[in-house]
Amino acid sequence: MLILLLLIGGISFPPIIHAEDVQIDVKTIPQCSEIRINGILKGECPHSIIVRINTPMQIELFKEGIGSRILDYVVKGNDVIYYDLTTGKRLTETEYNEYLERYEATGHTEAQPEETLPDSNESEENTEASYTKPMPKIIEIPSIPDIPQELNDMTTSGSAVYTIYVDHRGRFQKAEPVKASEVDGLDDYIVSWISKWKFSPALENNFPVAAMLDIRIQYQLPDKIFKVPDISDEEHIAAIAEPKMETRVETTTEKTESKSTEAIPDCSDKTRVESRPKIIQPPKITFIPNEIQNLDLKGSAVYKVSIDSSGQVSDVSIVQSSGNQELDQWLIPFIKDTYWEPATMESKPIACWRNLELSFYTLACRFDFVNIFE
Repeated sequence: MLILLLLIGGISFPPIIHAEDVQIDVKTIPQCSEIRINGILKGECPHSIIVRINTPMQIELFKEGIGSRILDYVVKGNDVIYYDLTTGKRLTETEYNEYLERYEATGHTEAQPEETLPDSNESEENTEASYTKPMPKIIEIPSIPDIPQELNDMTTSGSAVYTIYVDHRGRFQKAEPVKASEVDGLDDYIVSWISKWKFSPALENNFPVAAMLDIRIQYQLPDKIFKVPDISDEEHIAAIAEPKMETRVETTTEKTESKSTEAIPDCSDKTRVESRPKIIQPPKITFIPNEIQNLDLKGSAVYKVSIDSSGQVSDVSIVQSSGNQELDQWLIPFIKDTYWEPATMESKPIACWRNLELSFYTLACRFDFVNIFE
């Protein structure tokens, strides 16, 4: 009766601390926008967690414009982690305090700007502050779309150069002509095509970062041919055929992709997969509705996740149910929103599938993908 009255009265109790529990504080420069412990979003920095001693943890720190930094950490006792996101190194307390004094004195609290697209009128120096020197890689160039009528009767041939901006997840942001085609409407048409390309992000110190690259495109409007000459792989050279042929080619491609999806290898098959996919963006379980929490379920589940050659999740299926269909289906969109460094074979990105094991306790809002970093 006393407990019931206290709950009705709105009195809250501090968490139960065990003798083997310790406190870990995480402080970063600049302040990270997301911190994840073993793949689960915990909030922003600075952040404090209570955890059992000798617990291994994978701490992911994310900041727009910098990307993710991952620390493998084993809890040995009360500790404060000071971390520089720009260099990927741990700091001493003195170094951290010196940073705060330096930037507070100048009125700044961030070491680098947010990840924003540089304005085309900005100087080269300002551009490099947001987009770093490492270059993203082109994974796939799709067939070019139908030529609009106003370009169909053109007889011009030539080349143009475009700067392509790609974010830290490998997603196209924008493209701008550096050397324009000088054909009205052609640059907009080519940029629209480039927006459909697939990329893997640039890597700096093995971490994905936003970056840009320049690409040259040759065009022959009389023959409706467009080429990317600086990419040697034949699959990256696209051409437009006549409308009837285009339809037939697209149909053939769809059948081939469908068959290929069914035959993609298990990422643990070393005869078909040279390098397994590596997680870049884990599941973001940011809000857990009451109906899921109140299921009061504890256990595990296994999902089969198909990852395409661009690192996107193409399919998720249930291998081992959690025991509750509502919970099984609720988790799938979070898994689909993950992003990976794709698997490779002979140094080329490929599609493959892998299993993800989930340990959960809904009432405690705990959802841990226990093998996601393997």
